[in-house]
Amino acid sequence: MALSDDRALRWWEAWERRRQRCLRQDEVGDQRSSLAPEALAILQEARALAAVADPAVHAAAPVDLLIERVNDLPHVAAVLLHGPVCNGLSMLRLSAQELLAAAATPRRAATAPRPRRPAADGRARGPGRRGRFDWFLVVGDGAEMVELAEECSASLTGSPAVRAAGTVEAALEALRREGGGIVLTSLILPSAEAGPGPHGLRVAREARRRRHAVLLLTAASDYLDYWPRLAGAGLTGHDVVVKTRADFAAHLVRRVREIVEPEPLRITFDQDTGHVVHIGDVEVSHLEAQEALVLRFLDATWQTPEVVADACAQETDLAPTPGGVPPLISTLRHKLAAALVDAESPSAQREVIESRRREGLPTQYRLAPWLRRDDPPEPAGAAPELPPVLVVEDDPDWAQWVIGWLEELRWPASVAATVEDARRALSGTELPVVVADLGLRRAAGEVPDPEAGLTLIEEVSACRHGMRVVVLSAFGGRDTLRARLFEAGVRTVDVIDKAAGRDECRAVLLTSLQRAADEVWRGVRRGRERSPVHRVIRLERARIEVDGVAITKLSTREAQVLDVLFAHANQPVKAELLELCFPTGPRSGHNPPLNKVQLTVSRLRGKIDRSVGRSGTGESVIRTRHRGAMSTYELYGVVTDPPR
Repeated sequence: MALSDDRALRWWEAWERRRQRCLRQDEVGDQRSSLAPEALAILQEARALAAVADPAVHAAAPVDLLIERVNDLPHVAAVLLHGPVCNGLSMLRLSAQELLAAAATPRRAATAPRPRRPAADGRARGPGRRGRFDWFLVVGDGAEMVELAEECSASLTGSPAVRAAGTVEAALEALRREGGGIVLTSLILPSAEAGPGPHGLRVAREARRRRHAVLLLTAASDYLDYWPRLAGAGLTGHDVVVKTRADFAAHLVRRVREIVEPEPLRITFDQDTGHVVHIGDVEVSHLEAQEALVLRFLDATWQTPEVVADACAQETDLAPTPGGVPPLISTLRHKLAAALVDAESPSAQREVIESRRREGLPTQYRLAPWLRRDDPPEPAGAAPELPPVLVVEDDPDWAQWVIGWLEELRWPASVAATVEDARRALSGTELPVVVADLGLRRAAGEVPDPEAGLTLIEEVSACRHGMRVVVLSAFGGRDTLRARLFEAGVRTVDVIDKAAGRDECRAVLLTSLQRAADEVWRGVRRGRERSPVHRVIRLERARIEVDGVAITKLSTREAQVLDVLFAHANQPVKAELLELCFPTGPRSGHNPPLNKVQLTVSRLRGKIDRSVGRSGTGESVIRTRHRGAMSTYELYGVVTDPPR
């Protein structure tokens, strides 16, 4: 075969190296004598195919038929033959296909290198980066995975260098190198400190923190055992490549290409709020006003923090300063990435906001080129006008401090020292934002009472749904405050603890007031949300009560689903976790696990409705929420699951 260029030559070398490995069948070793005749026959056919030195034969070889025969073997034999047959021949076929494609590509005429232009300041330029990914790092899994990584690298523009690390400690050290990389790590790794274990998650977490791409390589059983910990490492199911699948090699190469050359997606802003952003079909709904404002003014061109801050200042008096833009972008990156991971999006590895550091100059930022941006609707960002604020505070020192810096920002504000004064102020003019202490005097001369503040907040939330309430109090810690407000049925307040100090209180309070002003301007009505109204008690594993009514006896599968929901009561549970309740295999039926989850939950809701006698009770007890393309289920209510 005539080789047209260096790329084809590299693929020829990779293909020949892979062919010799398949001929040797090193993975079987001295265990060949323990194999059944059918397994030995498969090995013989695999060796005969590898002996053919024509890439065209391997490119069209019926490898899938041999893989099916391997999968029909007993478990021990199937695992033993996976390396030389399933993985080996699949990678050999892939190498042959790439080799033929490279050999058929016309060779481009050689051109003289373009002279490098000197920098404007006369300094020599450093070496240019090839793009986001400069190297591969293979952690664990030995020489075979290094060879596959080299084949992946050969198919990419620039052919990133391939390095290997055998332990967790070596991998963490390698991640500190310059540039961006793709990390291929096994889930189970050796460690000099802790011995073998699921340390691949630790490597993945550190790699994602440093904004590298990660693919986790694992056996199917390990993958299911550690599924709940993937999100903590910033990974989704799309970032796991199961080594025992028939098309392992082809799937790995395809996933690498999807990361390096992503399909374009559209980023859109919600027409009503401007604060809800969609990346493809994934919703990001927890952006603060300044974060949404910064995201609005980022586009495909590189911008410095000064440029972004100036653009924001044209819209609102509460625009961030140039020094405040980088922290906002860091928070944006975290929220966007977390939303993509929570929604199990294939785009979770992508960099939504890119940065470019320049020596001696400010860092520049832009939206990633794979995002096609729609202009957000108006209004977006923060409110151009500041609504009046009522500060309910019985401590004159704190009241004067809050009023003082609000006046510096030209924010209209007034003070009420007691609950009576606050009610009087609220009954007159329209005051849409309230900053309230909890320990208030009901009237002048009385002792401060924490219940007085809670009562006032309840009244405001229940009767004046357009009002925003921010709690600024020294009554207990932040979590304690939130717990008490939850018990009072209030969900829409921000809570700030005075014990944090005035500097932190000012920063958090300013953010809270800015968000409140923005919601008032946009007309978003956030009132009191009722506490859970249903009481759910599990009497036995297959018997529950809802609001004191016994529910028809549950099936085994329904009880298994409830096991998971009770274990995560009042928390959204991913549908993928519930899928594990349903076995897969030739006898498991034609419906995929996700459909079985939906059918089981539907039957549970129906039993609750029929037993209680009220339609819709089942849906309010087992709630469904959609986050992008993913569904979650939540057992919602006052849940009691006594030990049995």
